[in-house]
Amino acid sequence: METIIRTNYLFDGIHPVQKGHIVIKDDKIIAKEFNWEYGAVSDQRKLLCYDEDFVMPGLMDNHVFFSGYLRMQAGIDLSFCHTKADALTKIKAVAVKKHGGPIYFHGFDCERWSEKPTSQDLDDLNYSGAISGIDQNRSYCWLNSQAKLRYDLDETGTSAEAAVKLINELLADKEELTTVYQEYERKLISCGVVASKEIVFDNPIILPGDQKGKFRRIFIFKP
Repeated sequence: METIIRTNYLFDGIHPVQKGHIVIKDDKIIAKEFNWEYGAVSDQRKLLCYDEDFVMPGLMDNHVFFSGYLRMQAGIDLSFCHTKADALTKIKAVAVKKHGGPIYFHGFDCERWSEKPTSQDLDDLNYSGAISGIDQNRSYCWLNSQAKLRYDLDETGTSAEAAVKLINELLADKEELTTVYQEYERKLISCGVVASKEIVFDNPIILPGDQKGKFRRIFIFKP
């Protein structure tokens, strides 16, 4: 089965953008021509018309930091919480089901809250495990006392370097890791990035990837 993609805006990274087509067979590009002379279309030769879209090679990002992204996306999304009380209600609801396991959250903007959150607020939930989160501006860590001890972290530890213990814990959480990485991968693909070089602290890690194999060799987008 062959797939032909034609466009008025083909860019191969070498020549100027111009009319052309590519042919894909068994997930490999087998032809690239700057014309529309792609031959007959049949049940075995499918034509996709992206005439007004750019078609170009996928991009590679050679400096990405997924583990930092993971920390900013892990756990409960508090971006819709308009007050500290709203956030505490959501955290408490999760705490009931966690049975002492670590609780992560993200997305809150404490600069918009009338009261700044404190460690004591989380301690008052009487949860036996660590509770930790970082605001969307990367300016404040909200931690209970257990989290401060577990991760050797305080409210100013917003950098990835300061939160190595926390990040390593997240990387070991396969469920959390897979969920966040697949969303991360989709974001890269939406920007045309089909390959990346990961920056890590110590030992390289094997990231789970998208089970559906969505990485592509080409990128199509509307101008």
